[in-house]
Amino acid sequence: MMLETAQKYRPYPPVDLPDRTWPTKTITKAPIWCSVDLRDGNQALIDPMGHERKARMFGLLLDMAFKEIEIGFPSASQTDFDFARWCIGEGNVPDDVSLQVLVQCRPELTLEDANNPIVHFYNSTSELQRRVVFGKDRAGIKQIAVDAAKMIADMADKAGGGFRFEYSPESFTGTELEFSLVQCGARGSPADA
Repeated sequence: MMLETAQKYRPYPPVDLPDRTWPTKTITKAPIWCSVDLRDGNQALIDPMGHERKARMFGLLLDMAFKEIEIGFPSASQTDFDFARWCIGEGNVPDDVSLQVLVQCRPELTLEDANNPIVHFYNSTSELQRRVVFGKDRAGIKQIAVDAAKMIADMADKAGGGFRFEYSPESFTGTELEFSLVQCGARGSPADA
C-alpha cells in the first residue's frame, strides 16, 4: 500500500459558477472508498466468481486496507448468500472494516453477527416497473421504500445497532426526476408522493 496517498494529488481548481454551490467546493481530505468488486452475483459476469476466488479477492481487499467492502448481493445466488455469511463468520474482518451488502429488504434478510454493516437497499421506481411489475402508483412504490427502511431499522435495533444505511431507486433513468426527489427523501406518509 502506498503511504500518504492523500498528499500525492493537488486539489482540482474550483469552477466559478456563481449560481451553483458545489463547483466551488474542494476536496480537502481523502474520500472513503468502498470496494464493490465482490458483487458479481449472477447478473454481472459471464463466469461469476466462486467461493475460493471471492475469498482470495476479499483477502486482497483487506490487505489493501479498504475500510468498506461490499461483499455481494446475497439474494443473487446461493454462492453470494453463502459468501456473505462466510465473510461475517469466518472472514477475519478487522473491527475497523465495515461490510456492505446490496439487498431488496425482504423479511428473510438476516443481519445477525455482522459488525458495523452497511445495508444498501433499493427498490425499482421507474414508471414502467411501477405499472407493469408492481401494479402500483407512486404512493405504493414510496410505501415499499418506507416499509423496507422501517423493517431494516427494526432489524438493526434488535441486532444492537451500529448499522449504516444507503438507499437507491433502481431503474433511476426510467424514473421521473420529480418523483426521484420525492423517493430519495421519502419519510412518513406515502400520500406525499
